[in-house]
Amino acid sequence: MRIETYFDPETVTLLRAALDRAWASLPVCQQAKTSQSELAERILKAAAKGERDPERLRASSMLGKAANGGQGAGGYPRLGS
Repeated sequence: MRIETYFDPETVTLLRAALDRAWASLPVCQQAKTSQSELAERILKAAAKGERDPERLRASSMLGKAANGGQGAGGYPRLGS
């Protein structure tokens, strides 16, 4: 069963800014290996759980691939590793 989640315009602006910061924090070589939509999906999942802190949202996008030997998005090291 799929649960629909809606965000108000202010939250959408916050989420977009978190995505932009996450993308900008990746080195160019990692950007080439990473999908922005993958980062966005992780940010949206965190937001759906109630997260609204911009830095935590950004960090959540970088922590997505825990099963990838401690690697985050696109093989980039996870934050806090």
